[in-house]
Amino acid sequence: MISQPSITELAPQGCSYNPDKPNILFFPMTPVQNPRYSSAVIVNPTYIHVPPGCNVTAAGVELPVDWVRFTHPEGAVYFVNTTLHIVTDVQMQDAAVQAHMLEVIDQFQGWLTGLKISLPVYHEVYLLPDGIGSDKCKYYFVDHGARAQFWVESVESCGLGLPPAVSLEHLRCVFHEYYWTHMEFFPHQVVPVELRLDLLGVLRHARGDQMTSDYSTFPFDAEQCAKFINLLDISPAASENSYLTCVIGRIWALTFRHRFDHFYGQSCARLGRDQKRLEQSPEHRTCVMKAASWVLFNFPLVLKAEFDTLPTDNLLYVIHWRKFISSLRAQWQDSLKISIGLLMLVSDGLLC
Repeated sequence: MISQPSITELAPQGCSYNPDKPNILFFPMTPVQNPRYSSAVIVNPTYIHVPPGCNVTAAGVELPVDWVRFTHPEGAVYFVNTTLHIVTDVQMQDAAVQAHMLEVIDQFQGWLTGLKISLPVYHEVYLLPDGIGSDKCKYYFVDHGARAQFWVESVESCGLGLPPAVSLEHLRCVFHEYYWTHMEFFPHQVVPVELRLDLLGVLRHARGDQMTSDYSTFPFDAEQCAKFINLLDISPAASENSYLTCVIGRIWALTFRHRFDHFYGQSCARLGRDQKRLEQSPEHRTCVMKAASWVLFNFPLVLKAEFDTLPTDNLLYVIHWRKFISSLRAQWQDSLKISIGLLMLVSDGLLC
């Protein structure tokens, strides 16, 4: 990656931070709290006059210096300040939004300067103002060197919706997951070749694990892993685009979520999907359930015992659930055929 200046190094020269202005409060957030998929914007398409020529440009005011407009492979528009390495998905081509965003950035620079902290060289910050006129803005940083998300203040994990963890090192799997979620949402940077090759190694091992064991903890089966490998095992030139960055980010994020769920790197790491690591609540069967099981020749108990092998510590694998449901459906179909045959025999006997 190209060396980038720190935002705190640039702030004293280009900062118009004014302590007399209404202070904007900055709150930590995580990439998974991005509202991109919960947007409920309503539009009213109309007929538009088309000028001569084919060079149709995006409507709106010009972007300030060092700002670049990107379009996500899914279609969302976002903006990047290539000097201050700031990312946002507020609409910078709207004059009022742009003016508010620039004020937010000025105050953010001043806030960071006041903190007197040293940021990683290869960092990026995401800013999400609440709206024009609001004094609130959410933020998070990502470190492209460590490939993790971070904040410039102490935070409580419960307040940010982070899952309970057994240690800070265990929780770092979530920070890595959120870093790759950021890369999935804002794929304007190329994923280094070594990280793509590392992911290929993970997928190849997972494929072999699924092929040789029924208790692999990896969430994708051997066939899915093979498809991912085929997707990513390409030349470096073919992978240097936002489309592959988005896909790699999503797969890495899922991989780190898997690692967190199974205590990867911890002394209590789950090595088989049937190993329980969390305290289990005792089960209590009601009298009604006991009676129902007896009437049905204990078939519900047999079915429950088979079902209990699927979830472990509130984790349920889709690949094994689908096998279970397919097997159950086949049993029901066989039972239905036998029942229909018996009814036909009984009805024939009564008619005779």
